[in-house]
Amino acid sequence: MLIFFNLALLLLLHLANAKSANCSVDPNAVADRRLRDTLLCNYDVNVIPLNPPEVNKIRARISLSLKHVTMNWVDGQLAWKKSEFGGLESVIISSKFIWTPDLTIYNSDMTQVLLNHDPVSCFLVPEAQVFCAFHLNTPIYCQADLRLWPYDVQTCKLEIGSWIYHGEQLLVEKDVASHEQTISDYNFFENKQWAVKEIKVENVNDTFPYVSWTFKIQRHAGLFEAAFVTPAFALAGCTLLSFWVISLTHRLLLCFLSLVCNVAFLISIVGQIHEYGDEKPNIAVVYRDSIVLTLVALLFCVAMPWMENSESPKILVTIADAIRERGGRRSRLLLGVDFEQDDLEQNDSTEYQQSRPKCAVFAPLLDRMVFATLFVLYTLMLLSLLP
Repeated sequence: MLIFFNLALLLLLHLANAKSANCSVDPNAVADRRLRDTLLCNYDVNVIPLNPPEVNKIRARISLSLKHVTMNWVDGQLAWKKSEFGGLESVIISSKFIWTPDLTIYNSDMTQVLLNHDPVSCFLVPEAQVFCAFHLNTPIYCQADLRLWPYDVQTCKLEIGSWIYHGEQLLVEKDVASHEQTISDYNFFENKQWAVKEIKVENVNDTFPYVSWTFKIQRHAGLFEAAFVTPAFALAGCTLLSFWVISLTHRLLLCFLSLVCNVAFLISIVGQIHEYGDEKPNIAVVYRDSIVLTLVALLFCVAMPWMENSESPKILVTIADAIRERGGRRSRLLLGVDFEQDDLEQNDSTEYQQSRPKCAVFAPLLDRMVFATLFVLYTLMLLSLLP
């Protein structure tokens, strides 16, 4: 029984091979049809065409332009003599009828073979060279560095290579034309958010060779600059301005307004930036630190009335009095002293001077010291935002 089954299987295989070996080519058909039938006769799309025999590998050359990838290679089984087919210099055949390199994008979440997923029309010439072009619309992995957002420049890679054939069978390399391509030659569509600044193409010789495109893209910062960077400077100025406001109520209002706005902008930035990593965006750090500094200004403003009516170490009062008296009107202006009131106090009796709270003189000096500290910190913070 087993011998009979084996004989039947061998007979079926023989009949199948005989049928495929006897390809019917109509000699009266048009040259294009005869050429197609001749080229595809006994052609196996699953076998890598290592023809002629002295060639031990296929060279697949790739180039990128606009939104499609162009690829070419030599298939010795698809050569013909122009004189035998009415002088035909080219023919177009669907990629599903011929062998094609199993190219895929290595750094993508879609590992499908590009040409096998959606067959395309390939261009063939008598010298057995095959040209195929296919559209490329797929997401790729790109590690974002958002520290300089919105003035950031990102580096992204596109890596295309064979999924099955190793370097001894299929050598994937960049096309010769890629050596001389400039950014304008790629004919990219205008993008409202990104601009391509640099493109580098290189062959990577690995067990499975592949072609790597490295793109440097820069974000268009105009809108984000107006929406997030400029308000950071304005809110810093608002907090610092509060130190020069005489009215305590108005000063509290300025500090509270700056605090609320800083929190709102920080929340908005978190919503704008969807990628997170070990490095925080500088602008988020600025708004975070600005919230802390504004709280310091707000708390100091609340504590000012209590400080002016409390006792202070004698040495601090002595320093404040010396600065005010020896510095003249300029120092008193710096300390925020009312000239008329100050002149009246200086002409007051000794009893009034002794009854005055000792910290009433030192508090304005401490207020200006806090202002100077915040001014330096804000300057350092805001400089980190500049491109």
